[in-house]
Amino acid sequence: MAPQKRAINGNHYTFDPRSVIGQAEQVTSAAHTIARTADEVWQGASEQLRCLDQASQLGHQLTSADLVVRIALLQQLPPDLSDREVTP
Repeated sequence: MAPQKRAINGNHYTFDPRSVIGQAEQVTSAAHTIARTADEVWQGASEQLRCLDQASQLGHQLTSADLVVRIALLQQLPPDLSDREVTP
């Protein structure tokens, strides 16, 4: 709220329009700062999600590759050993 100036007799109140404009400019500046910060947070969160998605896909690929290696190793074992756990 704009500061009010009390008249000498106390019956009238006035306000300074320059003060109102100054405060409005401060609010506008703060709103722009908040909007920029929100955009940066959104961009950071989006990048984190992309990284997590890529890591998850890589994990699935590695798991699949490990499974392929284990199957290949099992196929190379003699029949009497093929039911055992094989570690690459």
